[in-house]
Amino acid sequence: MDLRFFLRLALVAWMVGGIGVLTWTKGINYVRAAVMEGQAVRQFDRGEFQAALTSLDGAIELAPDVPVYHTNRSQLFLHYLVN
Repeated sequence: MDLRFFLRLALVAWMVGGIGVLTWTKGINYVRAAVMEGQAVRQFDRGEFQAALTSLDGAIELAPDVPVYHTNRSQLFLHYLVN
């Protein structure tokens, strides 16, 4: 009886740990992408357009489903085109 209880407890702990790790790794990417996007905006304001593009590409790679990063990247390309 004690062995079965221990195995069930170990299985539940393993599942909770796995879900926690998956949630952490997926959730932290959005935070890292937001930081990179903030850096890109500051770089754009300083006129460092190549660095801003690199930062935006990194943000898009970390969180490809956030449309604001794609919009900012297109604005950067529009700035290249106009100037």
